[in-house]
Amino acid sequence: MELIGYFNDFLSEIRLPIPLKTELIEAHTKLTKLLSEDDSTKNLIVTTFLQGSYRRGTIIKPANDQKSDVDVVVVTNIDHNIITAVEAIKHFEKFAKKHYENNYQLQSKSIGLIDGNIELDLVITALPIEGAELYKSDKLRRLGVFENIEDTVQLSNTAGFSYTNDFFKSLIKSDEYESWKSEPIKILDKDKIIWVVTNPIAQILWTLEKNKKTDGHYINVVKCMKWWKRINANMPKHPKGYPIEHLFGYYAPEKMSSVADGIVKTLQKIVAELKNNYETSTVPKFEDHGVKKNVWERIDIASFKKFYEQVCFASEIAQKAYSETSTYESAKLWNQLLGEEFDVPPEPTGGARGGFTGVTGPSDPPGGRFG
Repeated sequence: MELIGYFNDFLSEIRLPIPLKTELIEAHTKLTKLLSEDDSTKNLIVTTFLQGSYRRGTIIKPANDQKSDVDVVVVTNIDHNIITAVEAIKHFEKFAKKHYENNYQLQSKSIGLIDGNIELDLVITALPIEGAELYKSDKLRRLGVFENIEDTVQLSNTAGFSYTNDFFKSLIKSDEYESWKSEPIKILDKDKIIWVVTNPIAQILWTLEKNKKTDGHYINVVKCMKWWKRINANMPKHPKGYPIEHLFGYYAPEKMSSVADGIVKTLQKIVAELKNNYETSTVPKFEDHGVKKNVWERIDIASFKKFYEQVCFASEIAQKAYSETSTYESAKLWNQLLGEEFDVPPEPTGGARGGFTGVTGPSDPPGGRFG
C-alpha cells in the first residue's frame, strides 16, 4: 500500500527539526555576513550561495552523535591562473582562524567551521573568465531566496506559489539555465593542491527540475533512501552523501503516484540496470551534472557489491509492502525497511488477516549467490 499518511508522518520524523533548522539558517547567515564585512575577504567575494543536501532539499536530520551541516559556496574573483590553490587556502584559513578559532579544520575541498550544533563547509571557488556575468547576475542571488528546494514545495500550499508560475520554472526555461549547466567554476582541492572544476548550480537546477517532474515526490524518495542507508547495519561505508543521492536521482522515474511508488520503482530500476555490473564485478560510472566527472570514482568493487545486495533485499521488501492490501501488514514491512520511525498501527483483531512474517534476509541477487 502507498500509506500516504504514514509516509507523511515518517518524513516529519526524519526531516530537520525546526529548532535545528533555525540554528542552521542563523549559522550560515552569520558566516556570509562575516565574509562580506571582513577586510581580508570582502573585496574578493563576487557572491555566495548554498549548496549540498540542505540546498537541494534532500537533507535528513543528523545522527545523535553528529552535527547538521550546510555548504556555503564563496564565488571569488581570484584568478586561478595566477593564484595557486595553496595561496587561496592560506588566505581563507586566516579568516577561519580569526572568526572560528579552535572551531575550524581544513578539509579536502572546503574549510569546516563549527558553530554550535552546526557544521559549515566553506567552499572556496574561483570565478571562470567565461560566464562570469552569470555568477554576478541578479538571478543567481535570487536563487538563494528560498532556503532549499523543499521550501518551494511548502510555499505552493501556503502562498499561491506553484510550479506552473514560479521564478524557478522561468529560470529552468531561460538561457541562463543552459549557460549555468555549461559554465563550471574552479574549486580548491587541498589534497591535490590544485583547482578542480565543479558545477553546484547544475546540481541544484537538475534536482529542482526532477522534483518538479515528479510532483514533489523525488526529494522525499531520496530522504527515505538516505535514511534506509543510515539505519542499515549491513551497509558498506560507501557510497554515501551525494554519490548515493546521484544514484537514486539517475534511476528514479519521472512518474510517481506517491513516495512509496517512487521507492519501489527506483529500487527495481537499480536492481535491473546494475545487474551486469554486479555479475562482472565492475563499478558503475555516473557523470556529474554540469561537469565531466565520475561521481562514483572513489567506490571500490567490494563496497559496490555489498551495497547492491542490500538494494536487492530492500527492493524485495518494498515490493511486498506496496502490494499488501492490509494497512497493518504493509506498515510492518515499510517499518522493517525504514526503521522504527515509520509507525505501525495496532495489530488488527477478529476476522482481519494476520500472519505477517516479514522478510528475514536477502534473497539471491540476479546472477547467483553473494560473493
